[in-house]
Amino acid sequence: MLELWALCPRAKCARRNTCKGDARICIEQLARHTPLAAREFIVDVLNAREFGYTPEQAVRNYFADRETESAAREAVPAARS
Repeated sequence: MLELWALCPRAKCARRNTCKGDARICIEQLARHTPLAAREFIVDVLNAREFGYTPEQAVRNYFADRETESAAREAVPAARS
């Protein structure tokens, strides 16, 4: 999703236009080249996959969690100084 294969020094990844190694290692090594929000998204999806979710379920869960967090923040009145 982040197309880190384009930045990867491994020829195998660049040739196949996909990560052919451990995606977590690539994220750690190439993270400085990607936006923080994108990295967080990918890590959350990878974590969900480890718990047996399909990629589609993992993405849906990610956005559902963000909507829940946003709704919770809106429901809490702003703190007064």
